[in-house]
Amino acid sequence: MAPSRSPSGKSPLPSRSPSSDRHSPERRRRPFPSPLPRRPRYRTAGGERIIERVERVVREIGGSWPQLTRSNYAEWSQLMKIKQLARSLWDAIDPGGVDLHEDRMAMDALCSAVPPDMVGSLLGKESARATWDAIRTVRICDKRIRKSAVHQARREYDVLEFKAEENVEDFAIRLNALVSRLAVLGDPEPPHKVVEKYLRVAKPRFRQLVISIETLFDVSTLYVEEITGRLVAAEDDDSRPAQHQQQSGKLLLTEEE
Repeated sequence: MAPSRSPSGKSPLPSRSPSSDRHSPERRRRPFPSPLPRRPRYRTAGGERIIERVERVVREIGGSWPQLTRSNYAEWSQLMKIKQLARSLWDAIDPGGVDLHEDRMAMDALCSAVPPDMVGSLLGKESARATWDAIRTVRICDKRIRKSAVHQARREYDVLEFKAEENVEDFAIRLNALVSRLAVLGDPEPPHKVVEKYLRVAKPRFRQLVISIETLFDVSTLYVEEITGRLVAAEDDDSRPAQHQQQSGKLLLTEEE
């Protein structure tokens, strides 16, 4: 027997079975749909270019460069090398042959760190390496200028001594700067000779400590930084407040009595 139809001529809707109820066990056990996988932040070549550009901008920030003068090439060259190494630009100078953008960034740093009257002669250089060599030539590669600079630096080194009120750290800075200048000029001083001179010119109040260092250690294996640390410790110990020294003197006098 055919199913009865509604007055409109359409078949009646089937009744909902109890199992299809939203409270049924089957409905409750149906797992939730898994979330769509997250798309990576950068998937195209354009994204890689953005990352690379951000890295370059970060390296360009903080372009504070030391200024070259007529007499500070030794210190200037070492400080420039450190700063360009920190910004991954030194490869443009040594060994050279990097991409154009890196090379131009290194050239910009060099031109920003030299006197204005030298910039014009550097603008025509083809690479950062050529710019660096040109600066070196102007400052020390002329034989007469280099020879005169070496003699002056060597003279300063030979007569270097502690000043009247100079502390150990300040003297160590002057000593290291002078040794660095000699090395840049092509007349380096062996490290053990520098240590020997350091101990030889130490102030008389450090005499006992110097004797102990020379007796207990192999001077040829020591560095200026080690000697500085030991002398600074002795210097700090000697700079105790006068009141404390007076109290110590009174205590000793009492013990003798």
